[in-house]
Amino acid sequence: MKLSSKGFTLIELIFTLILGGILVAAVGIGIVQVVQGFMFTKENAAVLQKGQMAVSRISIELKRAAGISNASTATSITFDSYADTGGTTPTLVTQVIRLNDANEVEFVGPSGNPNILTDRAAAGNGLCFRYYEHHNDPEASQCAPNNARIIVITLRLAAADGVIKTFTDRVRPRNLP
Repeated sequence: MKLSSKGFTLIELIFTLILGGILVAAVGIGIVQVVQGFMFTKENAAVLQKGQMAVSRISIELKRAAGISNASTATSITFDSYADTGGTTPTLVTQVIRLNDANEVEFVGPSGNPNILTDRAAAGNGLCFRYYEHHNDPEASQCAPNNARIIVITLRLAAADGVIKTFTDRVRPRNLP
């Protein structure tokens, strides 16, 4: 009697299933890495865009400043600027840009309602204003806010994986006396 050797043995089937499982696991890990990289890049791009827009808006508002209050601090600036209220002459209004307790940078305009410019500010030093009388003053020679002719804005935002992105701009308000 002759035995036929058609089909697979149990060991061959188990070996094939194990190799297939290893291959599927490797492909799955690769796909997870690609998706994580995409999400990391997307989050960083969003933080960069938020930071650039916030610093641009702060710079525009401060360029229009007609006076800076001495109540301004390193994380908050209170200033007067001219607003078009529909009359024949612009009206002087007080505005505030500050870092709030939720690590958000907010702008308080003439209405008194805060508008969030950006979130994700770094805890503690997410927004910093420095005040100088002259454009070439050294870092150590800051002046009182109401004497400032140059304002340096530094915004620090927390990006993906806790990386801090820093945005800086120097502003010379046009309407200061």
